[in-house]
Amino acid sequence: MWKRVTECTFPVYPPLALQTHITDTVDIALLVAPQGNVANHRVLGGHPLLVTSAVDAIRQWKFQPDAIKGEVAWTRVRALVRFNADGTTAVDLARGLLPDNFGDPGTTRSADDRLPRPANVPECKSGQPFTGSQATEIEAGEVSSGFYKNNYFGLTFHFPSGWQVADRDTLKLMAANEAKSAQAQLGPMPANVQTYAFPYYPLFFARTDGPIGSTGPSVQIWAEKQPFIIGADQYFPNAHFLADKTADGTRGPTAVEVGGTKFYRGDRWGESEGRSIYQVRLVTYARDLILGIDVAADTAATAEQLLKNLDGVRIVPPP
Repeated sequence: MWKRVTECTFPVYPPLALQTHITDTVDIALLVAPQGNVANHRVLGGHPLLVTSAVDAIRQWKFQPDAIKGEVAWTRVRALVRFNADGTTAVDLARGLLPDNFGDPGTTRSADDRLPRPANVPECKSGQPFTGSQATEIEAGEVSSGFYKNNYFGLTFHFPSGWQVADRDTLKLMAANEAKSAQAQLGPMPANVQTYAFPYYPLFFARTDGPIGSTGPSVQIWAEKQPFIIGADQYFPNAHFLADKTADGTRGPTAVEVGGTKFYRGDRWGESEGRSIYQVRLVTYARDLILGIDVAADTAATAEQLLKNLDGVRIVPPP
């Protein structure tokens, strides 16, 4: 069936289901018409909060017509619509079940085979935001001498012209290295345990005193989708930043104003690779994402000096 897919759409994760941490697979029996559209469906299982979104997406799927002895025919198939713990959705195709009155003997659930998705099928559109082309839109920014602009958040930021700013390829590499480091800290997981990384978008990084590859002070702007957080005030109680047991001390969170926008601030300090480090994280909530600013320095005084440069940050989300 995957080889016959011509159009496919992944469903949107319902907000209430996200907020209440509901994950499940919605099992839908489909009757595909000779013309290739989904003519009928039957929900065989799945959480009630997820069913409508799953059906809305699956009814949009299109298939190449099936031909038996030269004549187009009706086809049965099951769609296993998965709502994952990281806030993403996915679809697998499987053989039909008995009984469902669609005229095909099908198979028992115990004999169910998932059909691997061939490489030549079309890329499914995502009804779920923050993926694919939207991820590119979120990350797109303009950097000129002493100025940064991100249209997605309506964010503008003037910074000293002497800062060394990372390009897009470097930002991607840094994000990948951070993800590997985080996974290494978790250690090996049991075979029956899956871990998920929330969608993360590096927007801006600059060394304020030295080249990009140095260990000097830095300023970083980033965004992250945390499906179970719907406000900046919920970030620190659910994040590792202030719960870091390797830190010598932490402070916060406290509400602060930066450039007319309300942020929540957390501080932590300690030793890293034989040197002192003081970190400040500022977070706000914009366009259903956590928008964060990280400042790293060797002392609290240096960090506070860098924070003064952030007074020029402005966030004016597009209408």
